[in-house]
Amino acid sequence: MTRPATSGRATRVRTSYGLMAVLYVSLRVAGFVAVAVVRFRDSTSYLDVAREPLSSKAFFAGARPWAVPLFYKVLPDSDAYRTAGQLVVSVLCWLALATVTARCVRDERLQFVAFAVVLVFSLSSSITRWDTLILSESLAVSLTAAVIATWLALLRVARPSAVSIAAVLVVTLLWTFARDTNAVPVVFVALLVLVWVTRPGPRRGRIVLLTGLVVIAGASWASTTTAGASLRRVQRPITGAVGVRVLGNRGMTAYFRHHGMPEPTPRVRANAARLKGIAGGPSTDPATEVFLDWVRTHARTTLGLYLVTHPRAATLPLFTERATLVDESPGYLPPGARPGLPPVLRSIVYPGPGVAAFAGAGGVLLAGIAVIRGSRARRVMAVPVLSLLVLIPYASLIWYGDAFDVPRHAILVKIVLRLSPLLLGVFLIDAELDPSSASTQSDSVKVGQCTMSPGVDA
Repeated sequence: MTRPATSGRATRVRTSYGLMAVLYVSLRVAGFVAVAVVRFRDSTSYLDVAREPLSSKAFFAGARPWAVPLFYKVLPDSDAYRTAGQLVVSVLCWLALATVTARCVRDERLQFVAFAVVLVFSLSSSITRWDTLILSESLAVSLTAAVIATWLALLRVARPSAVSIAAVLVVTLLWTFARDTNAVPVVFVALLVLVWVTRPGPRRGRIVLLTGLVVIAGASWASTTTAGASLRRVQRPITGAVGVRVLGNRGMTAYFRHHGMPEPTPRVRANAARLKGIAGGPSTDPATEVFLDWVRTHARTTLGLYLVTHPRAATLPLFTERATLVDESPGYLPPGARPGLPPVLRSIVYPGPGVAAFAGAGGVLLAGIAVIRGSRARRVMAVPVLSLLVLIPYASLIWYGDAFDVPRHAILVKIVLRLSPLLLGVFLIDAELDPSSASTQSDSVKVGQCTMSPGVDA
């Protein structure tokens, strides 16, 4: 008895995806072995928090956000296990994003291409280099892929299940507590979901989603208010930012002075570039101490007000400081690391110079506008589009919030700026190849009008 042709075809499809996944894992492992494990000054603080009891405030509201220390805590106390664990998580998260992206594509000819393109993107050394470093970047990058995957899965169907909503919240929780700055995109996404809640249709699932995002953002803020967290996660970064960003800009200085900042003393002026070091050292003269006390207490709020009320200044660094925020930096490349992609292929899936990245993102967005105006928008298109929009306040915070090691802190800006247009491009090609499937979706998304599926109800 012969099997139906459809059964044989399904077997071939599963085999092709399986072989691609095996090839991908092999390439990731090959790029991982013989690469040196590297610790940095910041590494010790993550390991110190990991040694704190789970029941302690020092773990969940200590010197570092808890996601990376928790990850290190559940692994054997060895850098070899930690880096191997980072590799495993990275591989799983990117395979998940590739799988979900392929499932979001309706044209069968494009599904395998979408699966492969995401995996090829993740072979860039800009992503793989972090796996052997004892820092937060590997987990933060991996969870970024996972967050995007869960949102795509949520919006892929008209009525997502409670499981898909829970997956978004759980992964977002881990992602938020991988790095403190990740709470800012969560706030902006919560505002977008709030708009979604006001749209017609069942609201229970949307309200659950909104409530979860608000709680996550609030918990992130609360975790920085303890004495153990405030010094390292708030006071030191903002003091450095005031010394370099605020005092280095006449307009910002005037704004901060208008909002109560004392006159910078000669000692502050002379040591502006290393103000963070002075604030953490021995007591200085009384006037300088008054200045530093104001910075520790009020500068964070004042900076937030400045960025909200000065949108042009907040947005400008994404373009004027492109070399820092957008271009790839040569630093943090561990000894023994090898390029994961041939230069030509990398330049296609992961454009190097910021100009190329901006050009690609702009071109894809313009194509997206044309497709949306042609009533062929799909809900999943909202994910890469809104990811690009959220990059603006996120990059602003990275630039103004801490003036040191900005290229490393901006790693997610660099990656999402290139990943989002890639995903949107796949969905746009899919819409062109199979436009009829989009026209059948009466609840399709119009990103500019914040119109999304009316049926997300757990």
